[in-house]
Amino acid sequence: MKKSLLAAALMSLFLTACGDKAADAAASATNAASTAVTEAASAASAATEAASAAGEAAASSAEAAACFHYNSAFHCQYSNAMSAIYQQLAALLLPQEILSEPAGLLTDQRRRYTGTADLVLQPQSVEAVKTIMRFCFEHRIPVTPQGGNTGLCGAAVPSGGVLLNLSRLNRIRNISTADNAITVEAGCVLHDVQQAAEGAGRFFPLSLASEGSCQIGGNIACNAGGLNVLRYGTMRDLVMGLEVVLPNGELVSHLHPLHKDTTGYDLRQLFVGSEGTLGIITEVTLRLHPLPEAVSA
Repeated sequence: MKKSLLAAALMSLFLTACGDKAADAAASATNAASTAVTEAASAASAATEAASAAGEAAASSAEAAACFHYNSAFHCQYSNAMSAIYQQLAALLLPQEILSEPAGLLTDQRRRYTGTADLVLQPQSVEAVKTIMRFCFEHRIPVTPQGGNTGLCGAAVPSGGVLLNLSRLNRIRNISTADNAITVEAGCVLHDVQQAAEGAGRFFPLSLASEGSCQIGGNIACNAGGLNVLRYGTMRDLVMGLEVVLPNGELVSHLHPLHKDTTGYDLRQLFVGSEGTLGIITEVTLRLHPLPEAVSA
């Protein structure tokens, strides 16, 4: 009986020891499997990150290549487009109206501002201005109007597109002493207008330091004041009528020398001081005054 009990106890201890070993082995196996899974996941994550980084690098490289290709193509297309535009304008304008060496017009007179222009045009007639504006409107080409280029802020210095210099529109059209009015083109130099008025026994009062080179169109565009502004007013008070080419090439002409005009909208006042943003001033009728009887020193 005692031997049976002893044998049973030994068997129980043996089975317990075997169970513990099996449990330890199972736990070790589980831990090993868990570690393997974790390492595999880490390896997979690292592989994913590497693949993602490689993909991003490839995408960046492809994008950079695409950008380079696009820019090259753009510049090539732009160059070809400007060449085509030049040829089309050459068929519409006189040869002398398209300048091939415009360097002197791209910098203001004080040499503080320098710009660039794809084309520099100097029309000799209002019809040429209409043609240019219609063409640029249809092809969405920016236009910078320029007179004497004597402004102090570089507004007449171009930044690409077409530079439209009006210096060749410099004729004095008419002087009417009965109406005390003079009609001139926008490219007339202010001093020439003063001299023409004085030759007819009249006085044009606008006087500026740059009157030997500034032009009437620019004086109107910036609503110039000058030395006699307190007595005679600004350019707005001296303009009686205007002729303007609109951005789409249409012509608006109100050159009549009426001193009293109460009909409709006063369109001329929209363009005075507009800095060339609403249209190109091509001709103007200006108010004259009697010659001063005395001039103070």
